[in-house]
Amino acid sequence: MSTEITPFGVELVTDSENRLSLTDLWIKANCPDSKRPNDWIARNSEFIDNVIVFLNATKGGIIKTKKGKGGGTFAHKQIALAYAKYLDHKLHIMVNQIVFERISEEKNPELIFQRGIETYKNKGKDAAWIDERFKGVHSRKQFT
Repeated sequence: MSTEITPFGVELVTDSENRLSLTDLWIKANCPDSKRPNDWIARNSEFIDNVIVFLNATKGGIIKTKKGKGGGTFAHKQIALAYAKYLDHKLHIMVNQIVFERISEEKNPELIFQRGIETYKNKGKDAAWIDERFKGVHSRKQFT
């Protein structure tokens, strides 16, 4: 198991196959027992079946439940994201906002560069470092 910090400051727990812990999401959202992962999975079998088809996978490949210490329910990021949206309306809104931003970036690719610049600034990088970084990426792509 490992953890990853998202840009929103949320720590995500993953298993060895990079599936996200639905149990951990449920605990962090401080939700009632009625919103436990296995209950949600049972009520959303049609969605899960569509994810399986879309990914050309098996249910065992995208959802895994492990009992005991370090256990829980782990799922592919598509399923984990749908579950997280169910748990928390604020997260649902943030996810939708990201999708809308990416759609805008498809129409205007310059917005992608602006997002990259803002991300580096938020990480404490100055304008000179950012400029050198973009130049380095461009140069590397020229050679490969």
